[in-house]
Amino acid sequence: MVVKQQTKVTIRRLPPDLTEAELKDIIGHLPPHDYFKFHKADPSLAPAHTTRAYIKFVNFDDVIEFRDNFDGRIFEDKRGNEYMANVELAISSLVPRGKKREDQRCDTIENDEDYLEFKEAYEADKPEVQQINIEEYLKEAAAKEEERKKPMSTPLIDFVRAKKKTKRRDRDEKRKEERKKRRDEERRQKQREKRERNDRKKNVIEGKTEENKQSGRQPRQQRNSESRLDGNIDDDRPKESSSGPKGGRTAAREKRKREFEEKRKARIAKQKEGASASTSADPASQTDSKPVDSKPQPKPARGEGQSRRYSRRKEARASAKPENS
Repeated sequence: MVVKQQTKVTIRRLPPDLTEAELKDIIGHLPPHDYFKFHKADPSLAPAHTTRAYIKFVNFDDVIEFRDNFDGRIFEDKRGNEYMANVELAISSLVPRGKKREDQRCDTIENDEDYLEFKEAYEADKPEVQQINIEEYLKEAAAKEEERKKPMSTPLIDFVRAKKKTKRRDRDEKRKEERKKRRDEERRQKQREKRERNDRKKNVIEGKTEENKQSGRQPRQQRNSESRLDGNIDDDRPKESSSGPKGGRTAAREKRKREFEEKRKARIAKQKEGASASTSADPASQTDSKPVDSKPQPKPARGEGQSRRYSRRKEARASAKPENS
């Protein structure tokens, strides 16, 4: 395989004010070559801006001779600054072609069909501008906007919508059935609890009835009727409300009421005994004595209990003094 030798060289680091003609004068007679290109210095790269030249020789021996003559040679600019030239092989051995390809379509636009149609349409008379009715234009724009806002319907979209609607309806029916089952279960639970409560009440009543039969006591209703016939409407047993037996605070309150009623009856009885004793001892004092009020006193208001009890104690002491005397 034969390797082709490169014959294109570049000479660099030339003074920036050097011209192509001056470079050719300095070089003198150039050996046979088929390409020569000179590049001026770029002022934007100052102070490192220099000129360069590319030369492509025909024979490789001329490349060697040119290198020996100009590689390391000193060049001076107009100001006396020295520049050492550097000769080396060019990076690229290609050179631009000397002949340019001619465009076959150059100067043929006058015969082009598209251009002729455009020219004819351009030079033709322009049509008159028609006046637009604003009201009709606004109506058409509104109709187009309404048409645009309408939902687009296609067979696929209709299928998807029907599927979603069926799925939503099935979900609603399932939820309705679940709510109905839940309500039925709650209603059955309430009925079951109610039956259990009634059974418990019935068992309690039957148990009390058996106890009364075994103990020989009369039923409560019979005792109350007999006490009403006798005129004694006070019942020693704790009263039960219509809502059922009471307990806790209610039972304690009923107990306090009973104790207070017993104490009141005892106090009234003592007052009657004291009054009868005082009248038997001194008949003249009957006119001065005050009748004893046998009516039951009203229940003291909240916060007045201590003062009422203190006054009752004083009255009890005052009634007890004549007996002691």
